[in-house]
Amino acid sequence: MRITFIGAGNMASALVGGLLANGRDAGSIQAVDPSDAQRERVAAQFGIACHAGIDEAGDCDAYVLAVKPQNAAEVVRPLASRMVCSFCFW
Repeated sequence: MRITFIGAGNMASALVGGLLANGRDAGSIQAVDPSDAQRERVAAQFGIACHAGIDEAGDCDAYVLAVKPQNAAEVVRPLASRMVCSFCFW
């Protein structure tokens, strides 16, 4: 299963670290973040691919929103055309 984290800050880092600690292959995880510094930090720390935009990330099996709630609406718009089925848990 290929997982894409939308956001590469503290929340994503904690989740990625947990996945890797439990045996997930770094090649199956990627992150998208607009910040060059965040992408570089997360890529170096965890060995995962990091991209500036969702279009660079390609396809995946699951998206994990790892952004602040006030940014969620803006961030999910580009994902709408990629979703076949979506679930929202609040």
